[in-house]
Amino acid sequence: MVQIHRFEGFYWVALTGGYARAARAFPYPITQPAVHQQVKRLEAELG
Repeated sequence: MVQIHRFEGFYWVALTGGYARAARAFPYPITQPAVHQQVKRLEAELG
């Protein structure tokens, strides 16, 4: 089952064009490595 917060990470990366920029744009504190992990796990879950 895909967790919705993984899509949030993907959304911000797509919108901002990078993991570091996505981390700064998030509405709550998150690090660049955490954003990267969200996207990586989403890719693994979706195949």
